Amino acid sequence: MQVPLEGLSAEALSALRSILSEAGGGTPGRCWAGDLAWVPRVYGAAQFALVGFDREGTAHLLGGSLASEIIDPVLLELLESEAFWTSLASGTTHPAARIAEQLEIWPAELPLAARPLSGAQRLGVLLLREGSPDAAAGDAAAGDATPEAATASGAVARDAGGGSVALGDRLLLALLEQWRWDRERRWLGGFSRALIAVQKRGLLAVDGQGRVVHLNRQGAEMLGVTESQAIGSDCTRVLRPLAGSEHPLLEGLAGRLERIELFVRGERDREVPISLRMERIYSPLGETIGLVALFRDPSLERAFDQESRRRERLAVIGELAAGVAHEIRNPLTGIGNCAQVLQQRFADDEGTLRMADLILRESQRLDRIVTSLLKFAHPGPPRMRATAIEEVVATAVELEAAAAEQCGVRQEVRVDGRIPQIYIDPEQIQQVLVNLIRNAHAAMPDAGVLSVEISVVRRPLHLRRGLGRRATDRVRVPRKSPQGRFARLRVRDTGCGISPQAQGRIFDPFFTTRSGGTGLGLSVSQSIIQEHGGTITVQSGPGAGTVFEIDLPVERRQGERRR
Repeated sequence: MQVPLEGLSAEALSALRSILSEAGGGTPGRCWAGDLAWVPRVYGAAQFALVGFDREGTAHLLGGSLASEIIDPVLLELLESEAFWTSLASGTTHPAARIAEQLEIWPAELPLAARPLSGAQRLGVLLLREGSPDAAAGDAAAGDATPEAATASGAVARDAGGGSVALGDRLLLALLEQWRWDRERRWLGGFSRALIAVQKRGLLAVDGQGRVVHLNRQGAEMLGVTESQAIGSDCTRVLRPLAGSEHPLLEGLAGRLERIELFVRGERDREVPISLRMERIYSPLGETIGLVALFRDPSLERAFDQESRRRERLAVIGELAAGVAHEIRNPLTGIGNCAQVLQQRFADDEGTLRMADLILRESQRLDRIVTSLLKFAHPGPPRMRATAIEEVVATAVELEAAAAEQCGVRQEVRVDGRIPQIYIDPEQIQQVLVNLIRNAHAAMPDAGVLSVEISVVRRPLHLRRGLGRRATDRVRVPRKSPQGRFARLRVRDTGCGISPQAQGRIFDPFFTTRSGGTGLGLSVSQSIIQEHGGTITVQSGPGAGTVFEIDLPVERRQGERRR
């Protein structure tokens, strides 16, 4: 801060340091009213107000004895205007009448003199009301000032009042510079804290000796420590690599700043993969005084990339399947017709009839595959209407009752409480349920129990990173996500279960673990649920049975359709 202070006595300089110290620790807005008690005596006014300007040119009332009702937003806007500063010279007190003559926008009835204060930039304006300065100064000192501030103000008033008003200007310029600096420091501090808070990565800062001086919440969660435990600790006790002789942060302080990936110990000694990037902090003399490290879990990005590639691959497969299906369907129809003709012509030839029957069955199976391909590629928009989901479930279970009886499976439907009507395409949802029920029957060839449970749940309106992934996959949920109601269908069987290797692929087209399966049933089911703005997940294990969980939004326009 470059403000000329030559000519002030030692007592006044000491007082100035006291005032600036008080100003630096004050709160933004109205402040230091007691520290400015010397102003009326120096400038010969009964009341005053000090207005400061930030670097954007916005006026702020900082202190003084004038009522805030007088220093209203309209007056502050006038002080900000270009006309005010071009018409009135800085460092001069301009009476109200003269201001009204020079500025048409200035209210003539406003009995305030103005003294612009500027250095290299416009810093502030001192507004003065004529009257006896002694009473006003005494009231201010008795009211707001601390004993130390009153002593300092008196020293400044004696020195400046006894010499020149110019010394008072110097003090006010120093105070305004200090206020502006303090305001910017506070703003930058708040901005830095907010910037750190919204980071999705861990942030750790150490000093030149490797002691932790800052760790944000995300970093603390990844490293399995609390912020209070980390601050002041040696960095080797906070970020704990599983391997390596040299600690990466200490290496970074020494000059090695390359981006590295490593495993560290997290909560309960869990292995946590992180990608670490570092940058050193330098003093004005160019010396290394600390280090900032940003780190994240790269597995999340890799999973997102894998899911993106999977979606792109499915889109290509879908388009290819649609084209192939159309080309196959016509000749396939001809093959089926020929097989039927052979059946009629060679009804007495057992060998030929058997071959014709085989051709017809296989052509029909191919036709079902082609139909599934078309449904996967173009499932069609659902025809939404208000539907009782219990009726859809009951119909799907009834359609598969005969098949369940043949394999000795007991089917159960459970309804938990009152279920509101939801907006769905009942035929499409029925198709999904029938497919899941058939898969469950195939998993229980030697009898078992199939249950379909219906309930209403309330959960955040989050989006799973990949619809149809395992329920144990990590799900990003906003901290203050709104809650929504969902109709939950849980299809549970007591069959052989699904291996962990297969769980990640069961929604991929053409992937199947059953002989004779097309591998398209779950892919089509997933597409249908996505079109309804819902989610489908699976929980299973070898020999532990399987649970498919479907959430369908209750509200009509809730959820997100497949893109």
